[in-house]
Amino acid sequence: MKENNMDLLKENLSFEKKLEIKNKDLIVTSYLDYDIDEDILIYEGKFTLENDFVKLKCLGNLIFKVLNPNKIIVEAKIINCSDYESLDYNSLSELVMDVHGYRNINVVTTSIKDIYFEGYVSDDLISSKKNELDYADFDVMNLDVQIGKSANYMGTQSTGRLVIEYDKYVIILDRRPDFRREMLEELTYKSGSVITHSGRVYSKDFSKLKSSTLESIMKRLSLALSLINERRVECVNARGFRGDKKVYSYWSNESISDFKQIPNWTSTISNPLNLESFISKCLKLFETEYFYTSMYNVCMWYIESIEGVSIASNIVCIQTALEMLSYIILVELKSVMTDDDFMINSASRNIKKMLEFCNITFDLDEEFFSEEMRKRSASNVDLIVYLRNMAIHPRKNTYTYRFEDEDIWNLMMLGITYIELCFLYIVGYTGEYTNNFLNYKFGDVEKIF
Repeated sequence: MKENNMDLLKENLSFEKKLEIKNKDLIVTSYLDYDIDEDILIYEGKFTLENDFVKLKCLGNLIFKVLNPNKIIVEAKIINCSDYESLDYNSLSELVMDVHGYRNINVVTTSIKDIYFEGYVSDDLISSKKNELDYADFDVMNLDVQIGKSANYMGTQSTGRLVIEYDKYVIILDRRPDFRREMLEELTYKSGSVITHSGRVYSKDFSKLKSSTLESIMKRLSLALSLINERRVECVNARGFRGDKKVYSYWSNESISDFKQIPNWTSTISNPLNLESFISKCLKLFETEYFYTSMYNVCMWYIESIEGVSIASNIVCIQTALEMLSYIILVELKSVMTDDDFMINSASRNIKKMLEFCNITFDLDEEFFSEEMRKRSASNVDLIVYLRNMAIHPRKNTYTYRFEDEDIWNLMMLGITYIELCFLYIVGYTGEYTNNFLNYKFGDVEKIF
């Protein structure tokens, strides 16, 4: 009788109180049973595929392919066709998919064999019709964040919760309960992919959350998390609720980097407030389309600076990112110089000007480079430009001297550190960061004021 009374009491609670109670528990993905690199079934059942030539009634699946390249694919058996004579690859190369619960989806055909169809979704995302939500839950793939507060999980406390306040919204981000050392080691060993975190978005005043606003938050949050990990991290799906009823679904079709543990500006941070602050500031900055697009492009070069196919390509990516950052800071953000002045200057001069403006030293450090390397240039920036020019303009005389591997590695780390400090400046972040030349232990950090 006591349990029945408690259930009745819960039923009579306001939505605000119910959500408050719900938020005390760990947010756990409904895809927890999927293993590393296992494809995720999005939809199973009937749907139609059609264009101006033909209409196909199908029975099949929408599947989120986890292994690179990440794609939402369509696998189906054709159970009816409006015109079998038109059933060939040319007439079916591009189709529109009509499936229950989602807006129309653009599909590209990859294979037709007898009555079997295969294709992939060409849209950046698939989602339900627009709706107003009380709250939404979402999942993140391949995020490497272990720190955070505690939440209830099956009678115990599970750590790894971030709580981000942004504008009129609250975003909770929880590490999955089994994302411990064993899974971390397996993910790293396999360079695999899996849902690592789950979260929730709702309005501070419990007003309705528009699905279009949710999609925008997911896009900007994905970029912020990618800047935290120096890899492409993605909010892969979201489920919107009104009360306890699911009324909205969303799946991202963006690429995701394989899981790697990469030393970067967050490696030794132990206080979750720093990450919460960074994410909040990113979400605000990325409201402006210019800053979202420009920082997205910077992020892609930042990622390639460590994941490039060669050391030469890494150096090219580092200089490209630094040039983009210098334009953002000097011309667009702070109006230190005009567009014409920027274009007249050399890349080296603009990068140095940016570092000076951000109070970042770029003097050549004798501790990190050999004597032969130091002869080549007067500053770290000039060395980056020199090596980039060697890669882009491979003259015969540039191969008479081979730089030491340690010299190249240190220069890459310096360049990446410059990228990190500059995008932290743009975001307006103040707090702790990892200096990968000095901070090796968890909790060992430097401060940005």
